Amino acid sequence: MKITGTLVIAMRLIVPVSAQVHVGDSAPDFTLPDTAGNGISLSDFSGDIVLLNFFATWCVPCQVEAPQLEDSI
Repeated sequence: MKITGTLVIAMRLIVPVSAQVHVGDSAPDFTLPDTAGNGISLSDFSGDIVLLNFFATWCVPCQVEAPQLEDSI
């Protein structure tokens, strides 16, 4: 819990209040590399439903959740 609180405080310092996303706002566009190193942008999926899930391989709840997400999709 302490790490989460620190992360929230750090994000508040890094991200200006005007740049924060609120309920009903569109997600800001971003680009990340795929497993082959090619850039994929959120805007590439315009009109589609996108699920963005952050997890860690050492996280037990994440290990349980990942296969369930794959089966659902």
